[in-house]
Amino acid sequence: MNDKMICYGEIDDVNIKKENIVLTEEWDKVFPKSDEVHHRKVTFVNRFGITLAADLYTPKNADGKCYYCSVWTL
Repeated sequence: MNDKMICYGEIDDVNIKKENIVLTEEWDKVFPKSDEVHHRKVTFVNRFGITLAADLYTPKNADGKCYYCSVWTL
């Protein structure tokens, strides 16, 4: 086993800007939409400066402290 850590480099540019991505508002999954969760599409920039799109699912009965939230990326 190699004891060296993998280094992907450093981000020197602190002015990384989020890329504008057009997300669909319609349900685009192969599984049925549940009435028990809120679903919304989100975008975020990872540490490499790549803008990612994801689906955020939160329980409808959440009290503000969402311990069971789930984010799925493609």
